[in-house]
Order: sequence, then C-alpha cells, then structure tokens
Amino acid sequence: MYTNAVTAAILDPAKIPLLTNNDREAVALALRCSSGAAPEAAKVVRIKNTQEIGSLWISEPLYEIIKDDPSFTVLSEPRSLSFDGQGNLQK
Repeated sequence: MYTNAVTAAILDPAKIPLLTNNDREAVALALRCSSGAAPEAAKVVRIKNTQEIGSLWISEPLYEIIKDDPSFTVLSEPRSLSFDGQGNLQK
C-alpha cells in the first residue's frame, strides 16, 4: 500500500501514516506528494509542536511574503535545513 500511495503521490487513500527512515526522507516525501509544487517553491511551515507555536521555521517562499510585514518578527535570514549523519533534522 505504501508503494502505491507514494507512486501516485496521493497519501490520503492509504489511511495510515507513512513511515520513513529519517527526517530527510519524510521531508522529501512530503514535498513530492504536496499538490505538485516544486520543492523550491513550496510554502512550508515547521513548528516545534502545536503547544509551542510562538516561533516557526518557514520556507523561503513564505519568508519572501512575510519579511516586510510588521506583524511578524523575523529572527534570522533564510538558511537550509540541517540534517545530521543519520538524516534527522538538527535542532
């Protein structure tokens, strides 16, 4: 079932969460299966958890939208996601 869902890039019919070996694979799979957006154009938000949404990591396309909006405070300039040797996101 996983193979069919990933090949079709439509995860909803699988009805069970897909598992990946690490964060790098999870991010790549999410980008591959997200409504046809090219990875470099994807509007992505990463939050620590739903109880702590005071700070967010956003993708560069979103950064370009909000960087001059006074209702947001930009804490750093855009940078690439950083993965460790096992492919997991570094904090």
